[in-house]
Amino acid sequence: MKNAEGKPVGKTHKQKLEEEVKRLNINETAIFRTIPWGKKKRSWVSTLTIGKIQVSSYPKDMEKPEDAEESVAKEALPLIQQMIRQKLPVTTDQDLLIKRIKEVNEPRSFSDVKKVREWVEPWGMNGELPLLRSCSVKPDTVSKQEVHLQLPPLKLPCSSFWDIFIRHIEDLSNIYFHLVGDEYSGAYSELATNMELHYMEEKNLAPVKNPQEGELYAASHDQSWFRVELLNVCGHS
Repeated sequence: MKNAEGKPVGKTHKQKLEEEVKRLNINETAIFRTIPWGKKKRSWVSTLTIGKIQVSSYPKDMEKPEDAEESVAKEALPLIQQMIRQKLPVTTDQDLLIKRIKEVNEPRSFSDVKKVREWVEPWGMNGELPLLRSCSVKPDTVSKQEVHLQLPPLKLPCSSFWDIFIRHIEDLSNIYFHLVGDEYSGAYSELATNMELHYMEEKNLAPVKNPQEGELYAASHDQSWFRVELLNVCGHS
């Protein structure tokens, strides 16, 4: 492929994504749903589905549909690459494990780091680590009556080793991670997409009045939506 000046250019994120999906050999294809967005429908957002994985370009909106698809492909590419990393060489050296994970979590390109580092052997976790929990309650199913949402208990994997995506590591006793796999990744992606779509509408953005400790709320941070449990209220503001 060449640009307007006749010089060769690299592959797009969409092309790279389609190649990585083929490497997975899961009989699934990348399906893009791209729609016009905004009051005058002059911008575009895209949602990508690969089996049970869903990724949305929202809140980023693009001037062209192909740019929206490129954006969502860029977001999904690390997720697909993560699923095929088990084919890489492994190590059981815990010192190397901690060093490598810290390097991966530094603000550098994950794609550049993983090319020169060994993959690490999964290792057991105790029940004291913070875990991501999923909930089947959707915003549009909640009635106007007073309700108290409770997260259902997380069903942990039965195997001796867990597939995880580490978000942050302090030491061997303090590790923050997501459980990954067909059950957990699909539930998390579905929840994130549903929240993004729900809070796209202005009517769903009313601020919370008189928040109560112990209740669950939706909070926006860094252009993403999260479920949070209110632990305490400091002051009256």
